[in-house]
Amino acid sequence: AQDDKDTWTLQTRPPTGEFIAWQQNSRQSPSHYDLFARRLGGGAGFKVNAAGTKGANGGIDGTVLLYQQYGKGKSDLKLFDLADRTRRSPPRGVNTKQWEYWPSMSADHLLFGRLNPKGVRRIILFDVASRDATSLAKVKGSGTFLAPGQVNGDYAVWSKCATKRRCKVVLYRISDGTQTTIPNPGRRDHAPSVTPDGVVYFARS
Repeated sequence: AQDDKDTWTLQTRPPTGEFIAWQQNSRQSPSHYDLFARRLGGGAGFKVNAAGTKGANGGIDGTVLLYQQYGKGKSDLKLFDLADRTRRSPPRGVNTKQWEYWPSMSADHLLFGRLNPKGVRRIILFDVASRDATSLAKVKGSGTFLAPGQVNGDYAVWSKCATKRRCKVVLYRISDGTQTTIPNPGRRDHAPSVTPDGVVYFARS
């Protein structure tokens, strides 16, 4: 696969629902994760992340997979065309010297986490058309965490943990900038996803 760090062009979205992707490790290397994909109709899986790196799953829009590629103290987001198996970088402003992680994409919007060397985590919503990056949430401190969930249509969701045992899911509407925290009776809500109509699904533990 090719990796072009300097070019970015918007393309017409291809049909959806053609591919699935997953992370996979091995008994011999339990801490090394690679990212694989295949067509829904079957066939052999193929590796997505580049040789010598690790991969973390992201989101598929059409036949394009946005994923996290990391290793040797560096983490970037990459775009992989699942149809022709070519790799490229997202627009400038997405990847920084910080640690970008766990991305999702929907049309012109990318949602992902960003961790800086001082331990500050942020949820970033990036508009590909305008190149604007909006910080939606921020945490810092021992036991805190931000986990990006999914961007889908006019909505984005994430999980915000004030402590290791207390996490809340937040719903954000892109068109008007409103945030709604899902009611939580003191439990750990995490792993959220959202439909284009704003219906949120999440795990509670």
